[in-house]
Amino acid sequence: MRSCCRFFAVVFLSVSALASELTVKVIDPQSAAVHAAQVEIFSENSTAAIAVQSTSPQGVAQFRNLAAQVSRVHVLAPGFAEQWKAIADTG
Repeated sequence: MRSCCRFFAVVFLSVSALASELTVKVIDPQSAAVHAAQVEIFSENSTAAIAVQSTSPQGVAQFRNLAAQVSRVHVLAPGFAEQWKAIADTG
């Protein structure tokens, strides 16, 4: 029997005049950082990721100079259920 734990992705979005930056922190239900999780970001109506990063030992993935508007984040980590998170428009 395969067991999966749910995890949470905490997403921070900041936008500058020239480009946007996105920081995703992946934590488990006990608020421990999830290392080496794959974080994919998608623009609106796209089925292909515009960027992919793995989380650091602190559970953080940072994306800089994003040209496209990010609308959702997909997180995959071994031993956890996959997670999709919509990004609310902050503009």
